[in-house]
Amino acid sequence: MVYLVDDDARKFEFWSGAKDTIEIIREYDETHNSDLEDQLYDYLDEVFSDESDPVSDTKVNDTVWFDVPEMDPWKAAFAE
Repeated sequence: MVYLVDDDARKFEFWSGAKDTIEIIREYDETHNSDLEDQLYDYLDEVFSDESDPVSDTKVNDTVWFDVPEMDPWKAAFAE
């Protein structure tokens, strides 16, 4: 079965640790007047737009959960 969704990435419903990651980034943006969330969605679009096969929800979620907190520029939000 193939299930495709073509929608704005900002409507993606993260779960588990990725949900926490997004909340930390949003809080950081609010308190530091930054645009890390916008940069995150640009990054996801860049990384996954080159995929020849559809990207699973799990792959997007796991990228935000496990990879993003360790990457510049987002790791600044997790240093506090």
